[in-house]
Amino acid sequence: MTFIINSSSAGQNKLWIDSLSKYSYLLLQMKNGVSYPVYASTGFLVQFQDKLFIVTAWHVLTGRDIYHNRNQEPSFDYLLLRYTDTSNAVRYARINKVVGAIANSDIRPEFQTSPDMFPRGINKSIFEVQPKLNSIEHILFDTVQIKIKKNQHIDTTVLGYGFSNLNAAVSLTEPKYWWRIIDTITPSPYKGKFLYSTPIEDRIDSIYYPNKFYFMSSPIGVPGASGSPIFFKYTLYNKKGRQIKEWVTFAGSQSGKNGKYSFAYMVKGDYLRNRINPPPRKK
Repeated sequence: MTFIINSSSAGQNKLWIDSLSKYSYLLLQMKNGVSYPVYASTGFLVQFQDKLFIVTAWHVLTGRDIYHNRNQEPSFDYLLLRYTDTSNAVRYARINKVVGAIANSDIRPEFQTSPDMFPRGINKSIFEVQPKLNSIEHILFDTVQIKIKKNQHIDTTVLGYGFSNLNAAVSLTEPKYWWRIIDTITPSPYKGKFLYSTPIEDRIDSIYYPNKFYFMSSPIGVPGASGSPIFFKYTLYNKKGRQIKEWVTFAGSQSGKNGKYSFAYMVKGDYLRNRINPPPRKK
């Protein structure tokens, strides 16, 4: 049996896997005239053919609830991307909210027909000083073949790092002290198991979740982690249960959580690959 996966990490150890947190960037949803964020989310960077993209959930960039096709509350006016410069100083770059025709386009009416992920092209001029960027294109596009011998098996874990802990931390703190936390907080790890990608129907919400764009994972899915990059960790074992190797691949990004069923919706990585590097059209 042979697995063909998008990965550049074959044979890497746990230290490499732990370093996946560096790809998660804090995104703050800001309101004009308010000095602290109304909400926090997560995004990640991809560099491809001299272009730089910030990738996150569509609802993070637009303030549009893609599950029910309505505006989210609280509303916001722009986003701040937290980054570090080459001297490791914390800084913030402004990203405009997606509004108008794009946000309300018929191609993105709701969750059922469109994926909750969007690669937003950004100009490096938004960074006031030279940034130190960690981007995932080397994981996103590289492929490797994994051959599974008889009596070997692979265990798959879904991994992610999101800033859900920021919302919890600031909820117990006076707003004037929030930036002390915002400047220093790190993303929280979360993990789960791949469940399925076949269509299911949520009869309570009357929402149909197709398998074209999404897969489901349990039990991860927490506020603030929306838009965070998701990875598959493959662990290869021999027949005695001894670990042989580990691989990490890009799986997609988090959309949101279904609290009734304790699983989260993840946008598949193939959607991002095809958006950034579209396949040739068939003649």
